[in-house]
Amino acid sequence: MKTRSGFVSNSSSTSFCVIGTSSKEHIEQLAKAEGFWFDESNWALLSWGQEEGKVVTFYGSDHEAYVAGIDATKVLARRSIAKARKWFQLEVGTLLGVNIPLNEIDLYYGEAGSG
Repeated sequence: MKTRSGFVSNSSSTSFCVIGTSSKEHIEQLAKAEGFWFDESNWALLSWGQEEGKVVTFYGSDHEAYVAGIDATKVLARRSIAKARKWFQLEVGTLLGVNIPLNEIDLYYGEAGSG
């Protein structure tokens, strides 16, 4: 029997596994730092899938669940989750000027709608 170790994607969704945040406040700050014009009316843009920035990628779903993060598969290849959380905090703080408390950074996975 074969076991698939990667994500399976189809036309209706995009799978993701990221180190990041689900805090709406910090997602808005990250989006603005990435150059996206973003306010409460723009949350609908994320409801259909993903938007890739230079540092972080933004994911949304039809269930109004939002995450902004960096691909965890590469980050976790060299770090524990605890160290990856600290790495993410330093990365977005240094590159984007967004300070996110460690308690609002975690490992997130799921599917974002894609249309």
